[in-house]
Amino acid sequence: MADLNAEELPSYHRNVDNDESVFVHHGESGSRKPGMLSHTPQGILHGADEATRAAFQKRRTPGMRRTLCGVSVDTDRPLTMSAAYERLTQ
Repeated sequence: MADLNAEELPSYHRNVDNDESVFVHHGESGSRKPGMLSHTPQGILHGADEATRAAFQKRRTPGMRRTLCGVSVDTDRPLTMSAAYERLTQ
C-alpha cells in the first residue's frame, strides 16, 4: 500500500455480478478467523459497517498493517453448496 493513511477496511458494498468467497489463511479480521471460508452470494450487501470501521480507525496507528492474509475469489456463476459441505455445517 503506497499511502500509509489510506482506508484499509472495505466499505459496505454489493457485488451485483459475482458471488464472493474468501478463505482466511492466517491472521484475523473481525469475525474472520484462520481456516474460515466465507461465501457472499451476488447482490448481498456486506463489508465492514461504520461502527467496525470507526473502531478500527480508533486503534489504528500510522503505518499499522492488518494481519489478515487470505484468498478472495469472485465467480461469474452462482456457487451452490454440495451435500458434503452441508453435512460439515450441521
